[in-house]
Amino acid sequence: MVGTRPLANECAIPQGPGQLQREAPAGTALPIEGVVLSLQDLIGYFEPPSEELQHEEKQSKLRSLRNRQSLFHFRAGGREPVE
Repeated sequence: MVGTRPLANECAIPQGPGQLQREAPAGTALPIEGVVLSLQDLIGYFEPPSEELQHEEKQSKLRSLRNRQSLFHFRAGGREPVE
């Protein structure tokens, strides 16, 4: 993900259950270009595999996607990642 690091430094990012890296002051203006890049990166990161892939490759990509989703949920303060 290309555009997320600068944006993550601007706001509160969960580092684990109940932990925040730092909190941005109220009313902090985020750079719209950074927000757009971050959202585009996240959409691509969580995009399901193409229907045109071979079965084995598609299953592998689905497993990877589930692992990314689980890790994202865990880092956002949710449950433990599922293996």
